[in-house]
Formats: sequence, structure tokens, C-alpha cells
Amino acid sequence: MGLRLKIALATVLRREGLEPAVAVARSTLHDENETFVTLVVAVLDLASDTLTYSNAGHPSPFLVRADGEVLPLVPTGPLVSPVLDDATWTIETVRFGPGDRLVAFSDGVLEARDDRGEEFGTDGVLATVGRAGDTVEIVHRLRSAVRDHEVRPRDDVTILAAGRQGRGQRPVA
Repeated sequence: MGLRLKIALATVLRREGLEPAVAVARSTLHDENETFVTLVVAVLDLASDTLTYSNAGHPSPFLVRADGEVLPLVPTGPLVSPVLDDATWTIETVRFGPGDRLVAFSDGVLEARDDRGEEFGTDGVLATVGRAGDTVEIVHRLRSAVRDHEVRPRDDVTILAAGRQGRGQRPVA
């Protein structure tokens, strides 16, 4: 199912853009009544210095501004499921200029537990991301912090970071 979803999203993004992306994800799950997914679909426009996204129930990625400000990209609708026929998702656009970074991660990052059963959580992510520099450092520091916090791995830990180096330069991931 994951590969089918990836192909459907890539195709619709190439042909039609961001707006129909989440609806296409839902239609891809039409035969999977007990299945749901969370997802973030984002498009970076270098010409307009913007990041346009839709967040379907996924843990909020963080936008780390060049000046160090950290902003969550909150869900713009519920998770994706064929059961939620009436669900809708909005599209948000934020400024994404030179020096800004986007950090997205799976719920396994938030739910990593220490020996007392305490989750790494949003506070752990914010503390780690706020101290990191470029995208490579963000991924390494966040992965290390989760690994140091977690006693016994229970879920996947997936981290993606993308950033702008400077005006006219391509994004880095």
C-alpha cells in the first residue's frame, strides 16, 4: 500500500499540484476500510520563497527560521481514511526564505520512551532542533537525541530535513 500511495501522490503532484493530493491519498485507500495514514505534502517554491503544504493528521513538522524561531506546521485536516468521507483538508502557505529549514518526522520520534516511560515528545524535538544548524546536523542531532532517550525501540524513527542555503541556490535535504 505504501508504494501505491507514493506513486499516486507523485503523479498528482506532477500533473495537478498540491490541492488534490490528500483526496487522491484517500481514494488510494478505498479498498482498505480499516486503514488510515497520516501525511504531510509540501511544495517549496524557490521563486516566491514559499512553502505550501497540507498536513493530514501527521505530527506537526517544524519550520526553523534563519533567525532561530521555530514554528509548527499544524495539521490542516484529519488523518486520511476511507471511513472519513466528509473530511476536508486545507492548504497553507508560509514564507520559506534563505536559511530556513523544514524538519518533518514520524510519530516514532515523539513516542520514543525512556526507562521511566516518558516520551521524547515535542519538547525533546524542539530542544534538539533549536540547537542544530544545517539540515544534516538537524537530522544527526535529532536521531542521536532519540536514540539516547529511547530504552527499547518500539516504532520507526524517520526524520527529513530540507533547507534553503541562500537566494537562488537550490534547497538541500
